[in-house]
Amino acid sequence: MTPTKSIAYCCPFVPPEWIAAHGLVPVRVSPSIATAQQHPLIAAGVCSYAKAFVSEICDPQQSFAAVIFTTTCDQMRRAGEVAQEAQETPVFLMTVPATWQTATSVALYREELKRLGRFLVRLGGHAPSDAQLAEQAELFDCQRRTLRERRGVIDGETFAEHLRKFQTTNQLPDLPSAVPASRDMVRLALAGGPLRRDDGSIFSWIRQAGGQVVLDATESGEMTLPPPFSRRQLQDDPLGEIVDAYFGQIPHAMRRPNSQLYHYFQTALEAKQIQGVIWQQTTWCDIWAAEAQRFAEWCPVPVLQWDTGDERTDHARIATRLEAFVEMLQS
Repeated sequence: MTPTKSIAYCCPFVPPEWIAAHGLVPVRVSPSIATAQQHPLIAAGVCSYAKAFVSEICDPQQSFAAVIFTTTCDQMRRAGEVAQEAQETPVFLMTVPATWQTATSVALYREELKRLGRFLVRLGGHAPSDAQLAEQAELFDCQRRTLRERRGVIDGETFAEHLRKFQTTNQLPDLPSAVPASRDMVRLALAGGPLRRDDGSIFSWIRQAGGQVVLDATESGEMTLPPPFSRRQLQDDPLGEIVDAYFGQIPHAMRRPNSQLYHYFQTALEAKQIQGVIWQQTTWCDIWAAEAQRFAEWCPVPVLQWDTGDERTDHARIATRLEAFVEMLQS
């Protein structure tokens, strides 16, 4: 059972430290295909990730104080409307401007955080002082630094699970005694839309095909972790530093221009010596599906694309494609 004062969200542009500083518990929900099948609230023809998220937050076994949706895509905006109609839990729709390089957009995002803060206060939270906000920001930043340090000593599947647990519980799991990344396998990046809880098996399928994920560049992965905070800036203007880290520096396909996304990949692919990219998106995902072809044409290494739908991904079909892709990279 989720704590009564937990605030559910799934968008990387929602800062959990902002929620925590108001005395509430941020929970970045990792939705499940199975839950969507047990509690279907949205008909076919929409993004299966959005469908799974709505089913997850409306699950009778959950008990959230509120749910935050964002305007990053029309599918999720519509999902927020469905959630508001299907339950009594308050829903907050947060505007995240697609354009990000103007002072007006930055100011709008900052005002949206303040509006979210007033919403959280009405739920029983408290408006934080600058010192309290800086303290929460440093706490989350420290844990994210630890996560990044672990990335070099554990395999991609284990790291993805550590990241998911941190996002959903705000605590880091214990570091395994020995789960090293193999140097003999093909080095791959997993990119594209967010992964659902059931999609974790993709990492093991890749490993079985002879590859290893050394970069989780999905929307739910390490790509959308905010960069480390400046301690000095946190002391001077903690909210401004959070705005800059989240709104100013997280890459995403929905951003206009989305040059950050390609700058991120240009740097990460070279730094991690990536040999191939697996681009995945859920069926009906407008944003990541629209970016797939442009990315494949730009990418300096081969790209394998696939869709995941409402059902669990067909292992046999994916395994065959993965094996052929890895063999091609090995030749």
